[in-house]
Amino acid sequence: MFELPVVDDYVLLHDEPSDVYHFLKALYDGAPVLSQYSSVDFESVAAVLRLSSKYFVAAHRAQCLARLSQDYPTTLAEWDRRERFAMDARGRYLPRELIASPILVINLARELDLNTLLPSAFYDLSRYGPSKTVGGTAAPPALKLNFSESHGGTQPTVPIRIPDSTARANLSPADLVTLLAGREAGQAWLTHFLDLSVGARLPSLACVYRQDDSRACRDSFTFLLLNTRRAIGGIAIGRDADPLYTLDQMREMLHRSDFSDGARSYGLPMCCLCKSDFLSAVDHAREEVWKAIPQWFGLAHRLHATTGVEVGGHCSPDVVQIGAEVLRSVMTENPVLEEGKGV
Repeated sequence: MFELPVVDDYVLLHDEPSDVYHFLKALYDGAPVLSQYSSVDFESVAAVLRLSSKYFVAAHRAQCLARLSQDYPTTLAEWDRRERFAMDARGRYLPRELIASPILVINLARELDLNTLLPSAFYDLSRYGPSKTVGGTAAPPALKLNFSESHGGTQPTVPIRIPDSTARANLSPADLVTLLAGREAGQAWLTHFLDLSVGARLPSLACVYRQDDSRACRDSFTFLLLNTRRAIGGIAIGRDADPLYTLDQMREMLHRSDFSDGARSYGLPMCCLCKSDFLSAVDHAREEVWKAIPQWFGLAHRLHATTGVEVGGHCSPDVVQIGAEVLRSVMTENPVLEEGKGV
């Protein structure tokens, strides 16, 4: 880079003009990382991160990484905080209004080798249906430099953003297969958990209702199993393959009293000891899911190379094959996807 020839009196930069604009603005005004949870920040954060990495501006690079890690964290506690923030006052889940599309983050992470962002970004994206994922997301708007006439001649003004409704950002074919394979792995894990830890669950040894064969608690576990199975596949938008959310909903069902049989409202008649045992099992399962995410998406070896921490192995060949088959099915059914139907 430093050996490239330059024109006399000019510094020739082989970078995107919009990246240079955001980078120079950050050098003078500070890195654009102070806004909490705003999807429009991504364009400037990505630009500054890209050039601060290239030109070794360590402070700005660290700030940008911290900003992206806030949206795509590495711990379950931070993920839960992010998910709560993405809910509006009426309880609607609106992540894309506050957090940049995971497609953009995955592509940037691949470009700059930011492996710690990949697990949560792939997991976030896997919660959408394959058709939406294949459709991609809107590409960041281009910047156009305006000029104004003054006494000193023509002067540049602040650039304006020019959205292009036809420009789309997509995953690479390899990442799309990785995504679909990880989605299938997550659903397989959840099915196994429901069968083993809910459907075949035994009441607590100290169950309050053990004199009655713990029937009330057994019936409650059956109710949980049936209602959770109905929810898999997702009624809520953006949650159609989300083991963490499903487990969280199971936890909430234990405390609800608004179930109805058409005549009355009621809560689950599970005893406090069985409920406590099950809540502990759900909390443990959520931790297990979070630790398994890198393995589901075949990222464990990348994280081990980056952090030195062993987090698991690759997805099995069978799971990867399933992802490839799902991809072929989606492409066959949707040769041309409708505009605006992506993530």
